[in-house]
Amino acid sequence: GEGVKNTVVTALVDMLHNYEHMSALVAELCLLSSGKHPPSDSEKFHLAVELLREVSRLDMSSSGDSKNPAAAASGVKNVAPFLMEVSRRLPRMVLSHAEYLLKHLNSEPYQLRSSIVQSIGFILVSEDVEEEELEENDDEEFHTDETVSPSKGRTSSKKLNKSREHLYSILLEHVYDVSSYTRVAVLKTWATILDAGVLPLDNLVPLTQLAIDRLQDKTVMVRRSAMQILTMVLENNPFTDSLSPIPYEHKRNGVRSYILEHMPTHLKDAMQDAIGDLRGNDSGRVEDERIAREELEIEDAAIQATISESASKVVNRYSLSPEAKEDSDTDNKDEDNVQIITPELIKQCKIYTFLTSALEFINLFECPRHIQAFESMLLSNNKSDVTEALRFFVRARHFDLPCAITGMKQALALMWSEEESVKNEVLNAFIQVFICGTSGSSGSGPGSIVNLEAAKDMKPLPSKTIVDNLIRLVGRSNVSEQASIEEAISRLVKMEVIPSEVFLILWSIAAKAPGRPRSIAMTILSMGATADAGIVDSASRLRHLLQAGLGEYTEEHRDWATAKSAAYALQRVSRVRDDPSSAKFLVLEQIVERLCVVIQGDWCNDDASADDGESTNENDTKQWFGAAEEAINAIFCICPAPEKIARVIIKNLEGSTFGFGFGNTVTSCHSLRLSRFFFVISHISLKLLVYTEALSASVRNANAARTLAKQEDADKAKSKRNSGDENSTNSSDDDDDDIEAELGMAQAAEAETENMVAEIAEKEIVGRGLIGLFTPLLVRIVANDNGQGQELSSSEVLMQSSVLALCKFMCISRGFCEKHLPLLFTALAQAPKREVTLRANTVIALGDLAFRFPNELEPYTPRLYACLRDESTRVRLHTLMCLVHLILNSMVKVKGNLAEICLCLRDKESRIRDMARLLFHELSKRSNNPIYNLLPEIWSQLNSMPASSLKKDDFRYIMTFLLSFIKKERQIEMLTDKLCKRFPKCTSIAQKGNLSYCLAQLKYNDKSIKVLNDHFKLYKDSLFDEEVFKCFGQIVQKTRKFAKPETKQILEELEEKLADENKMGMENDEANKKAAKAKSKATTRRAAISRRRKVVEEEVSSESEVEESEESDSESDDNSDGE
Repeated sequence: GEGVKNTVVTALVDMLHNYEHMSALVAELCLLSSGKHPPSDSEKFHLAVELLREVSRLDMSSSGDSKNPAAAASGVKNVAPFLMEVSRRLPRMVLSHAEYLLKHLNSEPYQLRSSIVQSIGFILVSEDVEEEELEENDDEEFHTDETVSPSKGRTSSKKLNKSREHLYSILLEHVYDVSSYTRVAVLKTWATILDAGVLPLDNLVPLTQLAIDRLQDKTVMVRRSAMQILTMVLENNPFTDSLSPIPYEHKRNGVRSYILEHMPTHLKDAMQDAIGDLRGNDSGRVEDERIAREELEIEDAAIQATISESASKVVNRYSLSPEAKEDSDTDNKDEDNVQIITPELIKQCKIYTFLTSALEFINLFECPRHIQAFESMLLSNNKSDVTEALRFFVRARHFDLPCAITGMKQALALMWSEEESVKNEVLNAFIQVFICGTSGSSGSGPGSIVNLEAAKDMKPLPSKTIVDNLIRLVGRSNVSEQASIEEAISRLVKMEVIPSEVFLILWSIAAKAPGRPRSIAMTILSMGATADAGIVDSASRLRHLLQAGLGEYTEEHRDWATAKSAAYALQRVSRVRDDPSSAKFLVLEQIVERLCVVIQGDWCNDDASADDGESTNENDTKQWFGAAEEAINAIFCICPAPEKIARVIIKNLEGSTFGFGFGNTVTSCHSLRLSRFFFVISHISLKLLVYTEALSASVRNANAARTLAKQEDADKAKSKRNSGDENSTNSSDDDDDDIEAELGMAQAAEAETENMVAEIAEKEIVGRGLIGLFTPLLVRIVANDNGQGQELSSSEVLMQSSVLALCKFMCISRGFCEKHLPLLFTALAQAPKREVTLRANTVIALGDLAFRFPNELEPYTPRLYACLRDESTRVRLHTLMCLVHLILNSMVKVKGNLAEICLCLRDKESRIRDMARLLFHELSKRSNNPIYNLLPEIWSQLNSMPASSLKKDDFRYIMTFLLSFIKKERQIEMLTDKLCKRFPKCTSIAQKGNLSYCLAQLKYNDKSIKVLNDHFKLYKDSLFDEEVFKCFGQIVQKTRKFAKPETKQILEELEEKLADENKMGMENDEANKKAAKAKSKATTRRAAISRRRKVVEEEVSSESEVEESEESDSESDDNSDGE
């Protein structure tokens, strides 16, 4: 009976509410009860429906069971799985009664919301099969009963599709649920739908957008699930295996032309009329771009209209009866104008729609804002974020998405991570993208990252394909990215993952290919030679390198990039002795000759012509700088006596620059030649310093090894004597004295060697030597001396090269540095605004000088900090990088200048803000916590800045960030004391408001509250201000929650005093305002009285003057009458 059913339902609901394991059992019971009834029985799902109805009546709020909230929460947690289990077993029934589930979709417990969205996923996944069953049943009824309407199946299908669309919209909305667990459940539901292949095409783009947006979620689980969704979207995309946008764009342009040509006549006429009207309103060349854009919009509108008409024709044709179809075809044939939409046009419209959808989907991954979201996953501190991002880029590369190359270049920066596991994962991704491809993956799923051992066994791609991948990667990378690529390639060469045929193909490209691939191939060879010098270090390979990198082709085309790459590869070659019988030595001699030609700039074109002009010549010299630098480095790596070669180079350059030794005397020289000359002598001087220190280290190591060997021999001899003869004490003592004397002599020799090296660095290289002869000329050019300032400053290349050369000389000699520091800072201060490169290079050089000679640069530290306010973002970024490096290495004192770095926390450039935050995070990790010691000074400097320089919101953001590092109770207590004592020193109520805001950001304990209460007299005069009073009120409210009973009494007392002083202060402030207002009125009244008095006096004086004039006139009249 009905009563028994109600009793059973009530008992089941009670068990669901109280027992965790009952959800699956009750759902299975519902399935079994439905199977006992025939399909047409209305009682088939009675038990399941009643249970859903009872669940919908439950109170799911936290206050539902006020007596036992824990039991209520547990009951909700137990009921939630039942909804998922019954949806998995009876999806059609749950869909028919979905209102019972959706009622709790906005309920408070996140477990219930999560179970509902997962239930929706089960319904959508299984609904495809259920729809087929429904249509089969409808067909059977149609054949057995002729009275059944043939549109019954289509009507049910429409309702079903409408219900499914509503469920999909619910899933899209709840991606933004307040609970991270529910957001994860929604994303996992989408993953289930994708895996089942039932995602509607209309939801593909919205789902992709949502997943990319969730990459910015604050929860790791959500970010990981969102990245998995993106990977699955790529795997299950409805387009082709290649998602490169270029083929799609070319194909769409062709289809677009066809549609514009064959569209219906009335649409074409309307389009041409609109374009004609647009061109008729042409007002000049300025409007050409706007007109072209509007023409494109008109064509797009016409194409969309054609697509709509073709779609409506298809729909109408399928919905008409056979007789109506014949009538429609007859009508179309009778028309004179060509307005018939042909089947071919319908086909092209469908292709155009498909291509447009594909490009829209691809552009989601290529949007700069979305690429930034992908890169933020790579930079995350969480390892799972990095892993999922790498997995995505591996699959993106498989589908030829351009963002894959960009993402992998960013990922290669993780090769410098301190965690070995992260570096291994990056290497795995690198192998799958560029070396072996995803087809060789042995992972557990699509795009999975295999371990490093398994990567060695993966089958590589064809060698030509690997070469193409590497050339494409290196060709699109900058200098910093190439350093990461080199680290990855060198590790793969050590692991023998890259086939040897790859380097043979690269040698062939470097020897025969024209243009940029030549230099790129040489660069990759040098990267591989970092791990295996045999790639370039042999007589035959060096001969190839000479011909390919420094031969006739390089000279003829002035290919400085190839020369630079060849010189870089030569730095992997070991130094050889002077042996004319060695083939390698003979080849290296020829290579050194060609390197000297490169360094001397004999190939540079300095003559300006009408065709190329001065800018082309400067660009040629700018490209030469990199090649010359690497060539000098190569000479110091492979030559047995590089100082002799350097002397020859300088002599030759001197002659070509100044005209010495050619039988003629010149009074001027070309600015570009002078730039190259200064660059060469400065870099040679720097390499001479490095070479000298390396020789000193070699001598020191050799002496130490020799002394250690003698010590070991003496110990062995002593042990033998002690074991053989006990009367040899005197002789052993003499031997010990000899060893000690020899050790003393070795220490003296080592000290003498160090002094010699210091003497060479201080006085020989830039002092008494050949290079020192040119330093006076360099100093005069940097100072723009002798009236040539305008001419020298007009050559940007010369000024940049001169200042850089001066900085290199200063890095060598302490005396030279100390003498010319004022000149360097003067050149930095007087540099024109357009000279961004000069200022940026100078700042980097100052960082090197501060690291080498910190005492000499200390007086100029404020001038270095001043560069943080430069107008150029590049200069500010370089300055902050140098300061962060120096501060973290304790080479620069931060006291008194840290406020300048604090301002960088609000810089417009995100890289500057991130670097400033990094500095403070690193400082907070130190044991002495310098942030705490410097906070009062930082507050004073920031608070004294005018409002035009530092806004109120910026000040409070900075202080909130800094105060977050103060966590120790003793520090909070002392900082509270210091800040309270600064209230009497404040000169304005705004400063007091900022000070009270800082106090409100601290986390107070019992002692700090006592300190705050004891210093009440210092800040009571400021409590009339609402902002100050509000901040102190926040302190009281925040501390009261966790305060002890005795502290609560202090807080109550403090709260009363705050309220009284605020009321009294407001009354006094109101009285002061009234007094000021009365005083203003009195002043106004006195001014008005004085004005009226003045007016009266002027009127009286004017009347008296009139009377006097009248009297004088009357007297004159009387006199005239008397006469």
